Amino acid sequence: MHRRVWVWDGKTQRVDQWWLLAQRDQAGDYKYTLSNAAETVDWKELAIQSAQRYWIERCFEDGKGKVGMGDCQARGWVSWHHHMAMVMMAMLFLLEERQYHQSAMPLISCTDVVELLFCALPNRKADIQELLRQIKLRHEKRQASIDAAYAKQRARKLSSGGST
Repeated sequence: MHRRVWVWDGKTQRVDQWWLLAQRDQAGDYKYTLSNAAETVDWKELAIQSAQRYWIERCFEDGKGKVGMGDCQARGWVSWHHHMAMVMMAMLFLLEERQYHQSAMPLISCTDVVELLFCALPNRKADIQELLRQIKLRHEKRQASIDAAYAKQRARKLSSGGST
């Protein structure tokens, strides 16, 4: 659903007209987006752009959890930029490794790459065979979850009279 709505901040005398988008996800929950895009902008494009938010949040989650984006204790602007540059290079490395190994391991994640590095680098903490077994198990569980979500979606379409 999409509508043009009037937005007033309560502090100024100006009232703006914005887009309000309501989207339902696969679980049936609604997500709302408020956009100050021009009236001439296609609302379908706005919906696509708002759906991209998941991937951005996913990148930040990986950055904070895997490569230290949230661990910066710098006090200066330059040192913060140096830290973020290193984080971005580490994220690029993880992305390239995931793409490189995509054909052999389609569900490879940042966690998998980091654990493989821990095993391959000196002072390794785990046996490589055990690590590969754990990664394979995680991938099987992830694939089962994906398959279950698709089956649930197909069942929902069939029960509502839609076709597959």
